[in-house]
Amino acid sequence: PVDVNDPADKDKIYIVEKYHFTQEVAALIRGSTSKLPGDIHYTLRHIPNHYGALDSMARYQLKIPVESPEYFTADCYFERALAFRPKDGRLYMLYGMYLHRAKRYDQAVAMYAHAEELGFDNPELYYNRGLLEFQRDNLDEAAAYAAKAYAGGYPLPALRDKLAKAGV
Repeated sequence: PVDVNDPADKDKIYIVEKYHFTQEVAALIRGSTSKLPGDIHYTLRHIPNHYGALDSMARYQLKIPVESPEYFTADCYFERALAFRPKDGRLYMLYGMYLHRAKRYDQAVAMYAHAEELGFDNPELYYNRGLLEFQRDNLDEAAAYAAKAYAGGYPLPALRDKLAKAGV
């Protein structure tokens, strides 16, 4: 397998992205060499920790659950990525975001927390964790994560607006 973070693999990544993970595939508009999610599956088979492809597959499967034995579940793609690069905090964040969207909140918290334990310091992580804590009615924690997200330059105002509306 190819590692999305390895500069030595950039030519291999370029070829896979050029033919299989195009902008239209990433946006779930249409496949490039096959129907969706075939090109995403191809990308993840060759680059298990491809962040964009993992996010696209997760979004795809939230809309259209896997029905074909030809493809893995979103959970399986994330588990493969984590087995490939278990110390990559971004993978845990992305998996947490998928679980959050799937309303599997306890599992999402565990993934976000593991990303933090690995030292992954990222405003997007804090923003999404803040949204999750807000949904779970943990307003103090949501506010703490919002402060970290916005201190890091996170641009979207939704979490700040939700907290203000809640009087926090």
